[in-house]
Amino acid sequence: MRPRSKLQKRRSIKIPKALFDRIDEVIEGAQFNSVTDFIVFVLRSIVAQSEPGKHAPGEDEIAETRRRLKKLGYL
Repeated sequence: MRPRSKLQKRRSIKIPKALFDRIDEVIEGAQFNSVTDFIVFVLRSIVAQSEPGKHAPGEDEIAETRRRLKKLGYL
């Protein structure tokens, strides 16, 4: 892993505009404040699944995830 200075807490990534616009539509009315917040949530979830030794999500976490996905129209 590359060393980071304390000032570099965020990085920019590029995604297709059409995808950004679609995510923006999907999260409208959800608890996400921005497309960035949604993308960070999704990426953290994916990364957490691949980390060995991490705890399994608790009932509260599962319920919250289901609630969010339902609000986004995925369930």
